[in-house]
Formats: sequence, structure tokens, C-alpha cells
Amino acid sequence: MRDSVKTGTIPVSQGYIFAANLENPGLMTVFESVLANPVTNKRLTELLKKAAQGDAEPTEEAPDPFKSLYGTIQTTTSRLESGKVLCDVIELENLLLQLRSLIGLVERAKAGGGTAAEATPPAG
Repeated sequence: MRDSVKTGTIPVSQGYIFAANLENPGLMTVFESVLANPVTNKRLTELLKKAAQGDAEPTEEAPDPFKSLYGTIQTTTSRLESGKVLCDVIELENLLLQLRSLIGLVERAKAGGGTAAEATPPAG
């Protein structure tokens, strides 16, 4: 779990939620589920509560990559603005390249009607 927080796979806030539930018998099941399908902090708390009560394994939820992405962007933005993240120029350049690539994909997806495929020119 610590490694997942360090690598940004799960947000720090969820790391704290997991740490507060180390005695929960369903902790690892919930953790693996959240790795496969990111959830909000509220939903994570609900899943851990159900697991502590001995309820069945968490149901497989459709992943929402945008929720996770938005959370990561917000966390990164606030950390960079506050100076809480120490990073070198190469890391910042790599981040900038990744963001430019993402912007290009989003623009193509918008032009193509919501898919990341290359936009097809309009007929006629």
C-alpha cells in the first residue's frame, strides 16, 4: 500500500484510510479491488465498512478513469503550487511532455466524437 501511495497509484488520502483499517479482515480484498477500479474516498470508506462487517466481497464496479485522473491532477497541482513537491527539471519536462501528449489525445477524441481514434473527416 505504501508503494501504491508513493507511485501515485492511489491518493495519499486513501493511503491514510487504508492505514486506519489495518485490522480489517477484508482490507486486502478491498485494496486489490481499488487498484483495479479506483473509487472515491467516500466509496472506499463504505467498502471497508462492509468488509469489516463480513459482507461479501466488493462488487466489481466499472472503472472511472476520469475520477482518478482528476484527483491526481488536483493533488499534483496543489503540491506544486505549495512547494511540497521537490522535483528536478527533467521530471518537470517529462510531465510537460506527457501533458502535451494527453492534450493531443483529448483534442483528437473531441474531434472524433468522443473516441481517442484519429478523427475522420466529415463526409461530403
